[in-house]
Amino acid sequence: MPGGNFLDADKINFFVLPKRGFDAKYKIQIGDVGVVINGRQVAYACYADRGPSDKLGEGSIALHRTWAMSPLSADAWSTWGLALG
Repeated sequence: MPGGNFLDADKINFFVLPKRGFDAKYKIQIGDVGVVINGRQVAYACYADRGPSDKLGEGSIALHRTWAMSPLSADAWSTWGLALG
């Protein structure tokens, strides 16, 4: 976030878009709110950051919980290359 502020991924629904110009093309700015669709499920989330241009995008843990209604499994963590603490 601008000014060095950070969003708590465990509490706030947010998404990250790739640095390929998608945000500029559609005039999306950091802090805008959008709808994120996962199959038939939808959730509101804040556009929080720009990520690697070779990835589709990312979502916060809170956003995941909105759809799954449960904590991330160890398999999901390892799929993303993360370790459970």
